[in-house]
Amino acid sequence: MKSGRWNVVLMAANTGERDWPLVGFKRIKRGADVPIAVPVPRVVFRKRLGIDLLVARRIPRLATAIEARIRQLG
Repeated sequence: MKSGRWNVVLMAANTGERDWPLVGFKRIKRGADVPIAVPVPRVVFRKRLGIDLLVARRIPRLATAIEARIRQLG
């Protein structure tokens, strides 16, 4: 739908059959401002995968494989 100034206005309707996936979200009142982006002072990402440890554990096996291949070629 477009408003009088030709700006696109997003509209949504929530019906009962689609209500259950939205349980975890906070309800807001109709017509309330919805922030798209909120500035935050700092963001900290938690480590999900210890890439440095993963690589460090595989380096000896990789070095052995490289040395074996060099011996085969030479």
